[in-house]
Amino acid sequence: MQLSVATSERVLTGPLKIGEDWPGIFIRGDEALAMASALKNIADAVERGDEAVIEASPKYLRWIASVLEACRTNK
Repeated sequence: MQLSVATSERVLTGPLKIGEDWPGIFIRGDEALAMASALKNIADAVERGDEAVIEASPKYLRWIASVLEACRTNK
């Protein structure tokens, strides 16, 4: 399902609550592409045993996790 909302403000990546439902996460296209690239690079590095990329991976994985955790309602 695609939801279209008219707004004059730039919507940032983060939690998005619609009505009384649980909040979800809106991820801007530019950030979604960056996250996808990071995940693919990490997966490829793990497959080939690239220690340099693997060592840098926690930073990117924590970034993606923090975006997803932003919808937690019991902060």
